[in-house]
This record gives sequence, structure tokens and C-alpha cells, in this order.
Amino acid sequence: MLRVPELPVERLVRSAPPLAFLTFLAIGVLGTPGTGAAITLLAAGLAALPLHVRHVRADPPPHAYWSLAAQTVLTFLPPVLGAHSAQLAGFLAAAFLLLLDEPWGGLGFSAAIAAQAVLIHWVTGEPVPVLLETIAVGAGSYAIARTPAIFAMSRAARAELARLEVTGERLRISRDVHDLLGRGLTTVALKGDFAALLLDKGDKRAAAEVSELAEAARVAEEDAHRVARGTQPRSLSAEVESGQSLLVAAGRDCRTDIHLPEDLDPALENVLAWAVREGVTNILRHGAEGRCTVSLTHDGNWHRLEMTNHTGSAARDGAGSGLVGLTERAKAVHGTCEVHLADDGLFTLIVRLPS
Repeated sequence: MLRVPELPVERLVRSAPPLAFLTFLAIGVLGTPGTGAAITLLAAGLAALPLHVRHVRADPPPHAYWSLAAQTVLTFLPPVLGAHSAQLAGFLAAAFLLLLDEPWGGLGFSAAIAAQAVLIHWVTGEPVPVLLETIAVGAGSYAIARTPAIFAMSRAARAELARLEVTGERLRISRDVHDLLGRGLTTVALKGDFAALLLDKGDKRAAAEVSELAEAARVAEEDAHRVARGTQPRSLSAEVESGQSLLVAAGRDCRTDIHLPEDLDPALENVLAWAVREGVTNILRHGAEGRCTVSLTHDGNWHRLEMTNHTGSAARDGAGSGLVGLTERAKAVHGTCEVHLADDGLFTLIVRLPS
């Protein structure tokens, strides 16, 4: 699993809840009349601090009911002993909201504030000012406590995005290795076999085939660099010209009928170029000798690329990874990719893209 480094602000935010607790506690202690009452409030607050830190963690602690009960006792003990402060009750109210599901969290929040008001009224006879202070401290404490959890969810989301990006890059490399290098390596293999056959026969054409073999290897090397850089293949016209040359050299009777519009969208041209490359690769690998056709037409709001050839004995059932990748590319621009195999062995690849 990918780990996303913690931002400096996240470390600062994580330390905010205990710092806020200590700050409000100090305000309450300094505002409490009488040394004994102030010491009582300070002792209860310091005892409640680790419980508060436990309750405001980004991941809720298991079996928090006993610690919530302990914090409740420490909160209401000082008022019983004559030390009244709205701070501890506010933090207790926030803990109820953080740990309990609705409606129990809201009820606990209200009960903590109401209990504090009753005790303060019992001690001083003035519940309203302290009641408002308790509500303000509780709401502020809840907001401060939720901030680290929000940052934790943000970090988890960043980690998931990073994982998806890495996965997507791996899929792209896998698809591009097949689509870009597949035809080049197939061409190298075919020309290598043909050159070896000519050499065995002492045919003078062997030198030319070896030269073409070297050129095919250089093109395959260039395609490998394209995969590493994540760049796009050559233009559609270049792919058609190169594909036709390879098919003719492999002994196919290739007929092309390409009508390339001048205002063709680059994204659509890119998909069509991939389609031609994949179609030529399939013909070289699985097609039987004879005629094959490549046509690009425009019917209304659609561009239609069609490639046909008769399959050989090595043809495989179903769609290979190259055709699956081509289908994904077509869907990305709201197009379709279809393959048909007739009873007489005629294989047809049709890619339709919106104009």
C-alpha cells in the first residue's frame, strides 16, 4: 500500500486538541476564586487530559465507554466540591458527539451541558452565563477535534489517488508495450525468417531483407522509447503508409481507401492510428495470405475505420489484449470497436468514432 508523507500542518493540527484543552483549563483555573477550588479543578483537568486525547483520535478508540464514564466523573466532581468551570463540561460534551452515533451523541452533548448548568446553579445561582460558555467550548472543542480526522481522511484520499495513478500508469505501459512493440517485433520476426530463408537459397534479395530487418529493429527501438516517454504514435497517414508497406512486403494484397478529413480531431486521429497499427499487427500474426483492405469513411456524424482479412490457422478465438486495449481507447472518446469473424474466415475490425 502506498504511504503518503504527512504534511507539517497535519502534525500541528494533531497537537491542537491537547493544546486547546490545556489552554481552556488554564483559563478556568485562573478564573476560579479560592486556592482550594482552583487546585481541585486543575487536578481534575489534568486527570481528564489523557482521556480527552484518547477520545479525539482520528480513529475512534475501542471500548471507549469506560473512559467516557471516567471523564464524566472527573468533569462533574469539581462543581460538587465547589469548583465550577465550563471548560471541562464543554470538552465532555464534545466527547459525546465524537464517540456516540446519532441521536445519542446529540443527547449526550445536551445532557452534559444541562447537568453542568444545574450544578452551577446549585453552586452560584447563575446558570445562564456559564451555560453559554459551556456550549461555546463544546462546539469549539468538537471542531478542533474533528480537524485531525479530516486531515487523516484527506491523506487516505491522497494515498488512494496515488495508488490509482500508479495502477493506471502500469496499465498504460502494459497496453502500450503490446500495441506499440507488438507490430515491430512481429515485423522483425517475419523479416528475420524470410531473410534466413533467402540466405539458405543464396538469393540476392537476402541483403535487402536484412537491411529492412535492421530498419524494422530501429523502428521497434523508437517505439520502445515512446512507451517509456508516454508519447503518442505516429500520425494516421504515417501508420497507414507504414502498415501498407509491411503488409505488401509480407505478401499480402493490401488495398486502402482512406479519406482523411483536414479538421480531424487529434484525439480521434490518435485512436484511429492505434486501430490501424493493431489491425496490421493482427493481419501479420494471424492473417492468411491474400487480400486485405483498410478503409476510412465518414457517414454523417461518425468516422468509420474498417479492416478486413482472411484468418489463418493460427487465428485465436475471442479478442486478444490488443483488441481489448483498442476497445478501451475507443470508449474513451465515446466510440465503439467491433470484430466479426464470418464462416468463411473473413475477419473484420470496425472502429466507429463520433465526428
